[in-house]
Amino acid sequence: MVILHLSPDDFFNYLKENGCEQCCDEYLNENVIVFKKGEEEIPIQIQKRGYYPRSVCNICDAFNIDPPPDFRKVKNQLDQLKKLKKI
Repeated sequence: MVILHLSPDDFFNYLKENGCEQCCDEYLNENVIVFKKGEEEIPIQIQKRGYYPRSVCNICDAFNIDPPPDFRKVKNQLDQLKKLKKI
């Protein structure tokens, strides 16, 4: 079974392709990268293992861009499973 995810390079390239720009902030440590689109600026912790549907969708939503194909669908499925377990 393959778990849907993006490597850090793929995710950062996706953000850049969708109008986000990488910012430098000397106050953040080496494990954090800052992206900006318009007035929205978000620090993103660099995840060596990659970025999974929930975090990809949340970050894309914050920048008002569509997540990559299938990521929204998988996130919604995970959210439904989480709700079922709480009942």
